[in-house]
Amino acid sequence: LRPIDRIPPLGRGEITVARSTNIGKLAGAIAKRIREDGAASVRGFGAVAMRLALKATAIASGYLDERGELLGQELAALPQLEEVDDATGSPTLQGTLTVYRLATGSAEE
Repeated sequence: LRPIDRIPPLGRGEITVARSTNIGKLAGAIAKRIREDGAASVRGFGAVAMRLALKATAIASGYLDERGELLGQELAALPQLEEVDDATGSPTLQGTLTVYRLATGSAEE
């Protein structure tokens, strides 16, 4: 684990993920936001949506790395979970995954 000074501000709104979201398209959207803004926020309801968001983040990292866009950097993800009421009034888990670039380096740096 490494402490960081700050998380980059988000440039645009959140990317929404659902259990039926195409993971490849989601990964492409995350990679595009990272490329353009340096950070992306992905929001979804439930465990399946959050699992897809994490998988898509890993795939997006591969996309960016293959194109040489992560030199000296890696993607970091900050999860935030909150229990909210859905449309029927039942409690459900809402998750937000903030994805951003983080300079690589050893803990001594």
